[in-house]
Amino acid sequence: MDTIWLGGAEWLAVLRIGLGLWWLESWRHKDKKGWFERGTGIAWAADVAGKHR
Repeated sequence: MDTIWLGGAEWLAVLRIGLGLWWLESWRHKDKKGWFERGTGIAWAADVAGKHR
């Protein structure tokens, strides 16, 4: 697939970089005190898991 100027491996690298930047931004805006001290992350994960049973 010759769409633009990147091959398959290069597009995967771009996607990995984008995913990493998205993760860093989401982590930067997270309530870290609540996530670690109050356990909101565990409660969120348990709620998501409970909805998918």
